[in-house]
Amino acid sequence: MISSLILPSLTACTNSRSESPPVVGISRGLCAVSQNHRLAKIRKLHIEDLREEDLVMPISGVSEELDAFRSELLQMNPKTKIIESSYYDVDTFTMCEINPYVLITQQIYSDIHPNLVTIPLETEYSLSYGLDFSLTPTPAVKKFISAVKHVSQSIV
Repeated sequence: MISSLILPSLTACTNSRSESPPVVGISRGLCAVSQNHRLAKIRKLHIEDLREEDLVMPISGVSEELDAFRSELLQMNPKTKIIESSYYDVDTFTMCEINPYVLITQQIYSDIHPNLVTIPLETEYSLSYGLDFSLTPTPAVKKFISAVKHVSQSIV
């Protein structure tokens, strides 16, 4: 059953799985901010633009790329506040709309909230995303995952 699948933005977030889910894409990082945020009218952001900002990011340990980005950002400015989110849902996006937070996100979420502006983040970091599924998948899900792995190996 396809409804047994989700598309997380970070494939490393996999509930202690013995094998990682298939990567179906890689995207550059983006920032999402409220339409009223001071950064909302900027066309491209750089890591230096995030100094003194409150950032919402996935929890540490989910992605090596995000952890390296977090480390570089905190080395540049130890006063940067990072609000960790164990997952992104509608509440996460709404929180960033009503607070002056910068959400570190991906292209797959760029149009998810009508009151957030998504801005490209120019860094060397990229993020993979893929399919996640139950630790006890149905035969149909297993077959689908096998097909996705076969196709994604030739793409990624």
